[in-house]
Amino acid sequence: MILTTTHNLETHEIISYLGVVSGKSYNYARKLREMKASAQPGLVAKAEEVAKDELIAQAEELGANAIVGMSIDFETDNGQIHVIYTGTAVKCIRK
Repeated sequence: MILTTTHNLETHEIISYLGVVSGKSYNYARKLREMKASAQPGLVAKAEEVAKDELIAQAEELGANAIVGMSIDFETDNGQIHVIYTGTAVKCIRK
């Protein structure tokens, strides 16, 4: 699966746009303010991995072999880390 934040691929031609896909992860982390700063990166990385895997799974269900225009959003709320990936699933071929 090709993943990119750009809206086109230099080495591939997009032949069809299959739709918007997203992946999200909500990981409870007690209360972030009570955690040591050194413990947070691992938690964020795990939440990001879960969200990205969900994004890719949605794209694969649509028959995509790439996701373009990807964006990622991180938010914290009441001890939870919210990670949301979005992008456009596409079918492409090598130029």
